[in-house]
Formats: sequence, C-alpha cells, structure tokens
Amino acid sequence: MINFRFSITNPWSTLFDAGWCWGNKLTKHKAWECQVYRSNVLAEFVFELTHRQDHAGLRFEFGLFTWCFTLVIHDTRHWNYDRGCWEIYEE
Repeated sequence: MINFRFSITNPWSTLFDAGWCWGNKLTKHKAWECQVYRSNVLAEFVFELTHRQDHAGLRFEFGLFTWCFTLVIHDTRHWNYDRGCWEIYEE
C-alpha cells in the first residue's frame, strides 16, 4: 500500500456538507466514485494506492478552503486473507 496524506484543518469548525456524489461500475469488479463536499479542511492532499485488501484501488483527494474533491477507483470485492485471493460470490 502507498499512502500519502497532507492535511490542515480548522479545529474550531464543525462544517460538513455531504455535497454531491456520483459513481458507477467500470467493469464487472471495478467501480468509480467521485464526490464534492465541504468540511473543515483548509488544505488537503491525499494519494492512496492499495492492493490485496477489501475494495483495493486508487484514491485521490484534494481540498482547499472548505471545498473537497474525492476520486476513487476500486475493486467491489472483498479480500479473503485466509486464502490470499478475492472472495468468490455465487451469482
């Protein structure tokens, strides 16, 4: 897993507005989500790349002066840690 996070928040603010969220499937097991929202963030940058875990994928977040943007591309399956592979679901 690669995880880089930089964040400066306003500790005296309780601002949070869920804003807008969009998402859809890309393939059978891959999906994307995009969200724009407001929070107590003054400046934020997040980059995350995961594998071999539940909903592994790419996450990018950017926030400036209370406005935040998130883009996620992830696997819709859960990881089976005992077997070392994706869970198999009956259709």
